[in-house]
Amino acid sequence: MCRAWSCLLGLVCGALVGCVTPDRAVVTDVEVDGWACGASLCYANDDEQSLRTMTLFVRVDDRFLEDTLTVRIETRTPDSLRTTEWHRMRFQGEPAPASLHRVIRVPYRRSVRFAARGNYHFRITPTRTVAGIEAVGLQISNE
Repeated sequence: MCRAWSCLLGLVCGALVGCVTPDRAVVTDVEVDGWACGASLCYANDDEQSLRTMTLFVRVDDRFLEDTLTVRIETRTPDSLRTTEWHRMRFQGEPAPASLHRVIRVPYRRSVRFAARGNYHFRITPTRTVAGIEAVGLQISNE
């Protein structure tokens, strides 16, 4: 199942290469009945100078009952450098009406500079299986 999402990610990543907006988001669907495997995201960077703010976000349905979730974030840069870190997502907010799905945003990093042009690959993996998350993504905005 996870490999099928990786193929879809390649198509989405290719479509994003041509975008040139100050705010960009990369997102992928996850297994809503129980997200357990890593979600792969690809960010095509074309600006080595600007400082950016990175925000993690999840789209959830009414089965989502968590107040925190720790995820492992693996990053691979265009020159193949790799890093792995843990990030604890804290969820707050009011439930949405039954017909709407909530998007919960969680601050991740500020004042980030992507030092090289090319594709930055992120893999976000929960430390435990969690139900009710439909999609996970990363919003990257100019400061």
